[in-house]
Amino acid sequence: MIESANQGHSDWSRWQAAIAPFTFATLTIAIFQSVLFGTGGFVVSSQNTDLTLQFLAWRDFGFSQMRHGHLPLWNPFIFGGCPYFAGFQSALLYPLNWLHLLLPLGPAINWELAIHVFLAGYFTYFWARSRGASIAGSILAGTMFMFGGTYYLHVYAGHLPHLCLMA
Repeated sequence: MIESANQGHSDWSRWQAAIAPFTFATLTIAIFQSVLFGTGGFVVSSQNTDLTLQFLAWRDFGFSQMRHGHLPLWNPFIFGGCPYFAGFQSALLYPLNWLHLLLPLGPAINWELAIHVFLAGYFTYFWARSRGASIAGSILAGTMFMFGGTYYLHVYAGHLPHLCLMA
């Protein structure tokens, strides 16, 4: 009898552990499905933002160099040249940016944005749980943060460093 009670508690614990990532993944995919699984090839952002004017070119340059076996220490395309690898916004060593080695530029940026939105919600969930909030309250807190104006408007504005840092 005790063994079956422990089994039921174990199943409940597993369900509790899985509900938050499942919820945040479902919400993230629901919002980003057209750009993650669509064939349009466009990037989630407004035109003439940091993402389209700066980060697309930087990611294209840096990761195309790395795909060809070169470590891009210097960017010759900005004025007379400038350090690239040493610049913190090139972010070549940031693990989520390694998607650019596997995917074309547009889908890699979209997946990077979607993953950061997911992480923002999931980490807020953990923070709320550590503060003593219930599972439902923590999921609500994570959802409100990941889709709230303070965070989500940076997706539209194309502020990649803000999204990465805040997640």
